[in-house]
Amino acid sequence: HWDDNFFMYIIDQKVESLSDVNWAFVLKEKPFLTRKQISTTLDHARIRIPSGRSSPKWIEERKLKVNQIYDDMMKAKSK
Repeated sequence: HWDDNFFMYIIDQKVESLSDVNWAFVLKEKPFLTRKQISTTLDHARIRIPSGRSSPKWIEERKLKVNQIYDDMMKAKSK
């Protein structure tokens, strides 16, 4: 699944918008994809993930826990 690796790239590089994506790098790494395919995948992911503006408290707490798990995994990986 190319999108899992791509989402890890987005997280690792702290990409905040499509304009921040290093398209030359991404398209070189995934030559079978187009910029439109990647943008569509990101758009679908954005729709599925609730934003912080109207999220109930329990969702925000869960997102914080997931972020903490991710941070802990990255720290363990770097050791």
